[in-house]
Parts: sequence; structure tokens; C-alpha cells
Amino acid sequence: MEQLVKQSIGIDISKLSFTACVCNRHQSGEEYLSEVVDFKNLKTGFNQFVKWSRKFTDPSVDLIFVMEATGVYSLPFALLLHTVEAIEVMVVNPKAIKHFATAKLQRGKTDALDAAVILEYLERMPFRPWQPPSDEILEIQHIFTRINDASLSGFIPAILLNSNLTINLYQ
Repeated sequence: MEQLVKQSIGIDISKLSFTACVCNRHQSGEEYLSEVVDFKNLKTGFNQFVKWSRKFTDPSVDLIFVMEATGVYSLPFALLLHTVEAIEVMVVNPKAIKHFATAKLQRGKTDALDAAVILEYLERMPFRPWQPPSDEILEIQHIFTRINDASLSGFIPAILLNSNLTINLYQ
């Protein structure tokens, strides 16, 4: 059997689901692409993804994950992957992926096509390892998310969040 030299997984993440595709490159340069599979963007979907990806990957070879930066949807996934040994993560600006797809003359836009394009982007462009935001930045993002959630639920009137209104408590 030919030696596996590189393995990577391209992931397209959205609010409700994520789509993944595995690429294994062998010493001869031959590549094997897996089927493109959808998973729910929940803990159960992540567990199914891990089980699925083990079918196509070799634990003795480092694994690279590449995904678009989709903010609140990609950040938890990227943070989790970043903690695992022998895994490298690359998070790419969505505009870079879009321009890459346009340069390839890709016209369609589906999650399956996006996962494959993200994976090809990794194969053709220089790898840039992702570094997670500092704990302070993550905490600020969490606070803003909580404020936004509270305003959407009607707990905090949106007018107070979106105005330049200042309240003088000493009046």
C-alpha cells in the first residue's frame, strides 16, 4: 500500500449544519477525495463527524482542518479542534474562498461545492495556522452575544442598545 503523506478535511459551516470532505494525498501525488457529507451543527452532529472522519484518516499522519471564518458558527469548532494534538487548523476569510472559487470559474454555490473548494484552497494556497483569540477577546465576544440575545428576546429594549442615549444618574 502506498504511503499517505498528507490528509486534510475541508469544512463549510453554517448555523444549522456543516459539510465536510476528506482529501488524502499519497507519496505518488495521487489524491483520494471522500464523499461530501452533511452533519447537524450540534454535539450529536460533531460526534457523527468524528466517527465518519476516522473511516478516512490515519492517526499516524497529521491532520489539517480548513474552514471559512463564519464567526459564531466556526469559532467553537475551530477552538475545539485547536486543542487536539496532531491537528492543525486553518480558518480562511470567506472572501478569499469566494475569489478562489470565482478564479476557478465555479458557478454553483452549494454546501458540498463549498466544502470541496475550501479543501482545494488548502491544497493550492500556503498553509497559515490559525491562532485562537485571547481569553479576553473571547470573553468580550461572549458578553456581546449575551447582550444581543437579551435584546432579541425583548429583555433589553433595542432602542437603548442602538442609540447614543446616555443616562445621567446624578441628575
